[in-house]
Amino acid sequence: MADASKKFCAGSTALLDHLKSLLGPLPIPAQLQSVAQAFVDLQEERHQADYNLDAPFIRADVINSIERVELAFRDWNQVKHHEAARLYLLLLLAWPGMKRD
Repeated sequence: MADASKKFCAGSTALLDHLKSLLGPLPIPAQLQSVAQAFVDLQEERHQADYNLDAPFIRADVINSIERVELAFRDWNQVKHHEAARLYLLLLLAWPGMKRD
């Protein structure tokens, strides 16, 4: 999921070539890039919280993370009907099978 999100963070230039050949040019809205970046960043924070028992929780950092989630939901509401958003949801589920090594 994080790998698929990283591709969307970078915009349409980072989508796999075989997807570009199927879909043609597909602009990735800035709000969708923001959602994907929030997914990547917040997943990393979650991993730190789950697996690094020495990591401290600083109130300001937690509040900042909550604000990022709220912004991601606002951004998602603006782009959820865009073709790129539908592709993003599909790739979150199907990415492992679509990657080319």
